[in-house]
Amino acid sequence: MENKDFYVIELKKKIKVGITYDFKKRYSSIKTGSGIKDNEVINTFHYPDLSLLESRIKRLFKKQKIAGEWFYKQDIVLDFVEILKKGAVPTINLLDELKNKQINYSDVFKIGGYPYDEYAILKENAINLLEKIKSERIGVGYPDSIDLAKFMRTKRAGYRNIVYIADDDFLYFERKPNFDLESIKDSQIIECLRIIKNTTPNNNLRNKLQNYIDSIFAKNDTFFQKSIDIIKAFFFELEEEIAYSFLLGETEINKNIKISFEEEGNFYSLTKDFEELDKTEQIFLKKSKDSNLNIDVFGMISFDYKSRFCFCHFDVINYLRVLNFFSIQTIDIDNLRLIYNDTEIYKKHYVFRYKYHLLNEVEKEFIRKSKIEDTSYWYINFISNGEKYYCLYNEEDKELISKELNIDFEEYD
Repeated sequence: MENKDFYVIELKKKIKVGITYDFKKRYSSIKTGSGIKDNEVINTFHYPDLSLLESRIKRLFKKQKIAGEWFYKQDIVLDFVEILKKGAVPTINLLDELKNKQINYSDVFKIGGYPYDEYAILKENAINLLEKIKSERIGVGYPDSIDLAKFMRTKRAGYRNIVYIADDDFLYFERKPNFDLESIKDSQIIECLRIIKNTTPNNNLRNKLQNYIDSIFAKNDTFFQKSIDIIKAFFFELEEEIAYSFLLGETEINKNIKISFEEEGNFYSLTKDFEELDKTEQIFLKKSKDSNLNIDVFGMISFDYKSRFCFCHFDVINYLRVLNFFSIQTIDIDNLRLIYNDTEIYKKHYVFRYKYHLLNEVEKEFIRKSKIEDTSYWYINFISNGEKYYCLYNEEDKELISKELNIDFEEYD
């Protein structure tokens, strides 16, 4: 039986190995089936009658396997590809040498270099990335004598108070401040504000940022704290939209959650009431349970968000619904079915789990023996043994409650 041919298809970050009787036809089929464009293929290698090597090669590359016959171009796979580029033909002896690390082209990567066919692309990317960094540092300072080779090796470039860290393909960078917010200097504030100004095309934002810069130059404290908040969001929390929201004081869209920042009061609030929240917003709100959550009986949910208070309003008649939403602790004491709201640190209280018309006789008798402290159109507030209790009711049950508990609601109006 005729042996099949062995082939290797090299892309930028992976290779495919396989066997076929007709490589030209198989190659065309792979490109069509995998959606590979011609310009994505770096090399193809075709070796007639070497199909017996396929299983041995796949075993050798098992740690680099992606799926099927695709393998990451790393370590021993990279070594294999590099030796093929030198004109070598796959043999059992060659595979043994690779296995025993007698050939080790991947060391080039380990010392920060690149194979020749990738170097030109990455070099161009690195040059473009440095130009992008330079453009955001207009008016701040930029050393033109940057060592390109060192930048490509370390993927880092430091300029005054900011270190820029490039990704592996030199397409993006991350900014790392080399100072602490607690000890920030005026010169560092100005540098950061100028970078933010240079990265936004919004003229309104640019003008406001220039006012902030001028204020810092003039040793005026008017915008000092706001400047710190902006820098913290932009450089330390990597939340550019949050940083811009400090400037605009407008609605911030964060992961589909609509939150507004009230500049005068220095707090956040959800733009919708609790009853109007969609599923995504409900999930966001529920996570606030571990962020100093506070639920008061008068229709306000508050929690910590971005080092500030954030509020969400609800209709007071839905107080029980809100408590259940956050899974606030339930307690059963002598047939009293209660929720213990301990989120209000200084106003901890018990709430009956059901409205008045659904209470059992034990619960009604408990209220009758307690001291009524206050009433509203939707709740009764009373004290027992020094503890505060609430019982909610429907408006249509007001007359019944007045009769059964001997309460004159007008007395508390």
